[in-house]
Amino acid sequence: MMSPSDRPTSSSFAIFLINYYAIQRDFNFNECHS
Repeated sequence: MMSPSDRPTSSSFAIFLINYYAIQRDFNFNECHS
């Protein structure tokens, strides 16, 4: 994904966390309401 020379910024890391938890939330929602 990212090369070792790339230093992730706080903003990019925050976006990653937001996307990750959004996917997890949607997955759990679909599992519970299937």
